[in-house]
Amino acid sequence: MSFNTIHTISFDATGTLFDPFPSIGAIYSEILQEHGVSISEPDLEMRFMVEFHKSRNLPMKSIDETSEKNRWRCVLESILKEDYSEAIFDSLWETMGQGNRWKAKPMLRRTLQALKEAGFRLVVVSNWDNRLYRILSDLNIDGYFDQVFISTELGAEKPSEEVFTRVSRNLAAAPRTLLHIGNSPANDFKPAIRAGWNALLLHNRIPHGLEPGNVLGSIDQLPEVLKSEQTVS
Repeated sequence: MSFNTIHTISFDATGTLFDPFPSIGAIYSEILQEHGVSISEPDLEMRFMVEFHKSRNLPMKSIDETSEKNRWRCVLESILKEDYSEAIFDSLWETMGQGNRWKAKPMLRRTLQALKEAGFRLVVVSNWDNRLYRILSDLNIDGYFDQVFISTELGAEKPSEEVFTRVSRNLAAAPRTLLHIGNSPANDFKPAIRAGWNALLLHNRIPHGLEPGNVLGSIDQLPEVLKSEQTVS
């Protein structure tokens, strides 16, 4: 993999640009208590991870705002079972679309600024719905990105490489000039590579099957990695 031809860098959103704050379990527990339902934060966190991953393994006939919202409704129904109500769903849907429920990665703004100053075009490519636009704005990072691509508007979602193909076409850019940064080997790194892009995995360890040069320990390492590659060339 060579980064010498890169002109555009795309970023996944959740887990790459920002994380839930203070945690999914804590946020869900807070909202549930407002509706008279008491479930512990660790229990909610565990239930969420199980049901979220189940939902992502179920193919959808169409991917748009309506189908995405219905999928999240099914996730919450599976998490809460008899405690589920539409009022709880509406509250959680709304609150998870607000920037105060998310925290930007350490050194993120400084990193994005350095990349912009170095001349890179920055975009977001993520499995999200239109709530992402508000989150990016609330976190005061939307101005760094030239474009934001969300699955509900693309009509496809990762891990399908079609996501990257459609983004490449929209940007009128050759895949070899594109670099994707994400925190999931299956959803980010592998499909980007299959689509002919360059890719780096944001991870605190080196997953099986990946080389150290494929992994970033933290987002702020990216400018130096790219700079050193250009210096070598």
